[in-house]
Amino acid sequence: MNREVAIVVLNWNSSRDTIECLESLFLMDYQNYVTIVVDNGSSDESIENFREFARGNLKIESKFFPECEARRPIEIIEYDRDQVDRKDKIEKAAINGDKYENEQLILIRNECNYGVAEGNNIGIQFALDVVKPNYVLLLNSDTVVDRDFLSELVRVSVSDPRVGAVGPKVCYYHNPFEINAAGSRMHQWSGFAINIGIGQIDDNQFNEIQEVDCVHGSAMLIKASALEDLGLLDPDFFVLLEETEWCLRAKKSGYKIVFVPTARVYHKEGFSATRQCMFYYYSNRNRILLLKKHQKGLRKAVYGLSITLRTLAAITILSVKAEPTLAMCTLKGFFNGLRIKK
Repeated sequence: MNREVAIVVLNWNSSRDTIECLESLFLMDYQNYVTIVVDNGSSDESIENFREFARGNLKIESKFFPECEARRPIEIIEYDRDQVDRKDKIEKAAINGDKYENEQLILIRNECNYGVAEGNNIGIQFALDVVKPNYVLLLNSDTVVDRDFLSELVRVSVSDPRVGAVGPKVCYYHNPFEINAAGSRMHQWSGFAINIGIGQIDDNQFNEIQEVDCVHGSAMLIKASALEDLGLLDPDFFVLLEETEWCLRAKKSGYKIVFVPTARVYHKEGFSATRQCMFYYYSNRNRILLLKKHQKGLRKAVYGLSITLRTLAAITILSVKAEPTLAMCTLKGFFNGLRIKK
């Protein structure tokens, strides 16, 4: 079995968002794909919601598209994590008649939360071993895609053998005319990935295909050959900056990372109040991991100083705002980043 694109969508206690994302995928004009949802040990009703969605019993509400009743039922092919690890049996099952189609859904049920990086890796490895696609699309569950989104990404990616990954123009879900990212650039002396155009109203100022340092992690189409050459996402990053690290690795190996403005995705973005500590911890920790893995010499020293000063500033501001828990998360992230060897 071979499909051009394997789409990997990671879910963790957010099935309503994920299902809206899936519905937008089923409405695309591009048809040569298979969708893999990796549930990362959700403790809510996510698994049953996916089954109800496939049966047509779950109403989908979205400002981007009407409910599409005609596409039900959608068959779900489910695997536990231990089944995924037994690749020989899955490959044999596929040969004997499990025909993965774009209106079917592969659901991998992880027994625990492996984090964004490793959770995606489980889906990527399944795709490479079983689906054998030419491309793997990593797509956040809190996104909605345009109808020609995937067609445009594939069109640009196939045009140049040196392209390793491409990404779309990312706009905010709640304000579709405001840009979240038109690709990203690494700031020369701070070591931070800066989203190009963030917060700007989209007035066609970023309408040229261009090479960038990274694409936004909410949607990234990667050539399967590049994944086999460079490896998957670094699981040490757990959540945040895992796509940035992969893009930097690809650039170092001579691949191009390209922004495609004609492909568009709408991103809800943000961490809920209950996950704010996670954001402060991992964003700080992972910047240090990124520094250790990709910088040397003077630039490494300058980046390190920049991260240290920003950490002290963040802790001070959070303390003044009476946010001691977030200040402690920031500090822990900093020191744990220093402890991890890279």
